[in-house]
Amino acid sequence: MNQPLEDVSSFNYLGSIITTNGGSDKDIQCRLNKAAFGMLNKLWRDRSLSSGTKLKVFNSNVKSVMFYGCETWMIPKNLMRSMQAFTNRCLRRIYGIYWPNTLTNNALWNMSNQQPLEAEIKRKKYR
Repeated sequence: MNQPLEDVSSFNYLGSIITTNGGSDKDIQCRLNKAAFGMLNKLWRDRSLSSGTKLKVFNSNVKSVMFYGCETWMIPKNLMRSMQAFTNRCLRRIYGIYWPNTLTNNALWNMSNQQPLEAEIKRKKYR
């Protein structure tokens, strides 16, 4: 059992990717892929469900997976914009807002009673 430990630049721990520099780019991309919004396409297109029900599913399933471990992330601005764009795209699909119809991000957040991701992540970090 006297084997030396291997020196690695990143590894998975409890579903999060830990890196030597404290960066979280890989972890965030992995979280976005695991959020699997696209796997629920039948649900989002179902007209018998209200947008409120779809929003509850989004918050409980997609956002909870996406935000797992966010308390330890150091998020660069470009990655935060990418995450926000993903969330806005999801919300627009839930409410059936497609191009060429437009809606500002602030109006979308007010309609869905959501906050910008940066504010949500800061709140989780300070908790």
